[in-house]
Amino acid sequence: MQRRVATGLIVFGGVLAAGCGVQRSANGTHALVGNVTVAGQPARDVMIVAHGSDGKDYSGVSDTTGKYRIDNPPVGPLRISLSSATPPPHPRVKGAGASREPRYVPAGYSGNNAELVVEFTGGTQVFDIVASTDADPAKSR
Repeated sequence: MQRRVATGLIVFGGVLAAGCGVQRSANGTHALVGNVTVAGQPARDVMIVAHGSDGKDYSGVSDTTGKYRIDNPPVGPLRISLSSATPPPHPRVKGAGASREPRYVPAGYSGNNAELVVEFTGGTQVFDIVASTDADPAKSR
C-alpha cells in the first residue's frame, strides 16, 4: 500500500514538474512583450528599458501600433523605464512637427523616476504599459 502511494506521488511529481517548466517562445528565447499607450493612444517609437537584477539593461522599441518586445531579460524583478525617440511638440509649434499622435512619454515614466516593476517569470510574458499624462506609473498594469 505504501509502495503504491509512493509510486503515485513520484509519477504525479514528474508530471507536475514537466507541466510547470518555463515555456520559451517559438524562436527559443524568453521575451517580455506588450503594448505601450500614452493618454489612451498607442505610442510608437518609445524605447522600453528593463533594468535587470543582474545589473544589465534590456530594451525594445514600440512599433507604429505601440507593440514592443524585449528578448531574453533575466528572470526576476525588472524595473521598467521609458524614453522617447521624439520629444513632445512645443505648445506654440503648429504643422507637421506638432502631431497629436503620442510619440513621447510623461516624465514620471523615464529614467530613475520610473517606478514600474514587473516580476518576469520566463517564457513569453505580457506586460502592457498604460502611461497617463498625469505621470502616475501606478496606473500601468
